[in-house]
Amino acid sequence: MRKGKLNSSAIHAALRFNACPVQHWSRLLLPLFSLLVLLGTTADAAQHGDFVFESSDSGAIITGYLGSGGDVTVPDRLNGQPVTRIGFEAFAHVINLNFLSMPVGVSEIESHAFLGCAGLRSVSFSRTLAFIDPGAFIDCDSLTVFEVDGLNPDYASADGVLFDKARAVLLQFPPGKEGAYAVPQGVTTISGAAFQSCRKLTSITLPQSAKSIEGIGFSDCVALQAIEVDSLNSVYSGVDGVLLDKAGTKVLTCPQGRAGDISLPNTVTDIGELALFGCSRLTSIALPNSLTSIGNSAFARCAGLSSLTVPGHVTDIGYGVFQGCSLLKKVYFEGDAPESGEFFDAPSIATIYHKAEAKGWGDVFADQPTAIWTTLSGYAAWVQSSGLGARYPNASGEGDDPDGDGLVNRDEWAAGTDPTQADSVLALELTPRPADLVDADRTAIPDGYHALYFRSVPGHRYGARMAPRLGGEWEQQAVAVASTTQTRFLVPKPAKQGFYRVVVLP
Repeated sequence: MRKGKLNSSAIHAALRFNACPVQHWSRLLLPLFSLLVLLGTTADAAQHGDFVFESSDSGAIITGYLGSGGDVTVPDRLNGQPVTRIGFEAFAHVINLNFLSMPVGVSEIESHAFLGCAGLRSVSFSRTLAFIDPGAFIDCDSLTVFEVDGLNPDYASADGVLFDKARAVLLQFPPGKEGAYAVPQGVTTISGAAFQSCRKLTSITLPQSAKSIEGIGFSDCVALQAIEVDSLNSVYSGVDGVLLDKAGTKVLTCPQGRAGDISLPNTVTDIGELALFGCSRLTSIALPNSLTSIGNSAFARCAGLSSLTVPGHVTDIGYGVFQGCSLLKKVYFEGDAPESGEFFDAPSIATIYHKAEAKGWGDVFADQPTAIWTTLSGYAAWVQSSGLGARYPNASGEGDDPDGDGLVNRDEWAAGTDPTQADSVLALELTPRPADLVDADRTAIPDGYHALYFRSVPGHRYGARMAPRLGGEWEQQAVAVASTTQTRFLVPKPAKQGFYRVVVLP
């Protein structure tokens, strides 16, 4: 745009404002005011070599790049003016840019200056650089090194990471840097976008000195598995890779790379705003009975979550808690209804389940249908979850044996075996099945021992017992938790004779 001149249509528009009712002035005057400001401050763009720039009172502002990329050195002057600023989106989406060196004189890098420079690996800053916008290097997924001239009074770098001069504030972690990272002792503050979209970071350790994590923390760190904290830190703590306050009562951040199941500590009373935001690989979240409050968007974009149970003491649930939870079908509330709000997407497939005696629920809550939550006994729940009730509706009693394997349903329930499959039994076996044994159960049998092989259900606990005679007292010989479908017990040979059995333990 050219500056300093309004055309006649704009002037006529300004004259017509006087005929408008007073209540419409603000809507009409604001666009014109914005237009006047823009026209009065924007300079003409020019090109010099590969660079597009604008002139200002303080020097040349680079606003675009037309070159082929590779290793690029920004010139110190363009058309006789010193280069002082890298402007908004100046190098945005130049995917072939690999290395950039900035000359003495550049003092400012604006927002999105290098947005989406996917091939950029290293950036070197001169001693005159005084301001870097936090969003300057978003989506630079190959960037591993920030280098800073040692004479720069405002910035420093260590191990490729950008800090303030005193190295008390961690300003920017290179988005392409891989693996684990330990924040150096002495750092007190992690700035708002320091780790945003660092998609190759797998774990981070906070030092004793860390006191403040600003802004969005570790957003879009999709490979991050754990956040560890020095035990002497007075502000934060880490439990099972989850970031908590020092007292362990508030969940601050769950790493977005965590997958599968997670159980929050029973000290937790508060899940903070955005605490599990974007944890799309979690399939189950166990909340403690101590919980009373869930912050805004705490579970938003947990796209792998299909159900959740909210403990009975929870009275406060923030805005957008379940937004983006596209697979969430069932939310169980153990207590009375919290204050209603906008918890879900519109539309959502979720149904809210509550106890019959709970208060405050209607047919619809938070724009979602509700239903009475009926809990089954242990055996009844097993009949449902095992598929027994669906396949054998007339033979699902505790004394029935629909698969004819000699174990009645009650015993199948206790043993953990499948009541619909005849070959799923708890039984001693004469020979080992090496492919189904763990390595420790494939070793040679020591002198003085017998080996007992038996069919097992992974995750169940078993005991081997021996009696010296029929009708004698059974004595426990060994205990094991099975991890495969066949397990071996090594038991001492008896002095004369022995009778053995394997039992399922609680």
